[in-house]
Amino acid sequence: MKKSIILTIILALIVAAGAIMAAVVILLNRGKSARAPEPDGAAQKTLDTFVQLDAYPAYVMTYSGDYALDTALSNGIRNEKDVLEHFENLYQRPVTGHGSLDLEHKACTGFTALSENGDAYFGHNEDWKKGDYLVLFTAPASGYASISIGDISNLRENRDSLLLAPFFPLAGMNSTGLAVSTYSVPECKTPQNQDRTDLIWPVMIRLLLDRAANVEEALQLLNSYDIVIERGNCMQFFVGDAAGNSVIVEWIDGKTVPVRRAGDWQAVTNFIQQDAPPSEFQNCWRYEAASEFLAAHRQQIDVELGMQLLSETAQGGDGLDGTQFSVLFNQSGGDVYIVFGRRYENTYYFSIK
Repeated sequence: MKKSIILTIILALIVAAGAIMAAVVILLNRGKSARAPEPDGAAQKTLDTFVQLDAYPAYVMTYSGDYALDTALSNGIRNEKDVLEHFENLYQRPVTGHGSLDLEHKACTGFTALSENGDAYFGHNEDWKKGDYLVLFTAPASGYASISIGDISNLRENRDSLLLAPFFPLAGMNSTGLAVSTYSVPECKTPQNQDRTDLIWPVMIRLLLDRAANVEEALQLLNSYDIVIERGNCMQFFVGDAAGNSVIVEWIDGKTVPVRRAGDWQAVTNFIQQDAPPSEFQNCWRYEAASEFLAAHRQQIDVELGMQLLSETAQGGDGLDGTQFSVLFNQSGGDVYIVFGRRYENTYYFSIK
């Protein structure tokens, strides 16, 4: 990628200014004592911030009030129906008109690496079918503020359905610099313990963003709940923190297997890395490309090089399927760079600090 890359700073966009400024105010004031708004008022305040960000299409929204994560953790979220019931109980009104929520997972590419001055970077390509994507700001009273990106294609038929968005992130980073994303794999078997609460994988992402400040805390949370994999949809988690630690979390034969970063970078695509033969790594061109790039730019990653790596491992070419968005998190500085539809000349910038 040439150094002349144009970063379109969306904080200056008139159409999104209200939503983003609202997000900044909420994020900066997280933790200050204030009476939470009534559920209906919070719902309307949230929906009023929903605006279109990009014609791809992509949107931005700031979530106001509390989405009652502790209640969800107590009751368990085993399927889409549980999500719907949770938010209908929270807001005491029906949240209807949405299509079946897509819990099938995608083929993606991710990496963690360091910059020359020691900043930690986390990159992720979301590869799947064309969708509608939402950049969501959250700042729960009992957790960390975060920014996440999710697919709201099945939440667009009814405006109230957007209130379910916190429980369907695909990737995100919180205010401590903890970042998380997930990657499909051919097979997996998650632990099933009757003494632990069941959570579908997007709610586990939400839990990590809200409650984990580093990789060790994330692993502790991942080992405290049973992840429900629907429709044979196997996956692995990728988690990194601001100190430069990262781990791929795989589930093999009912056991949680962490694959920790051994050097100053780590790459992940769509195969089980634990005890994998060399041929597994060589058979994925995206993994090979990412590994070669990171090895050639050890402790040199910055915004330009990070986006170059994401562009070189992006998939698709017709604008309909393939890499839907690329996101680069500067975990040390709280900076977020997002590209939709492989248009790398048009990079949106956000900050959560």
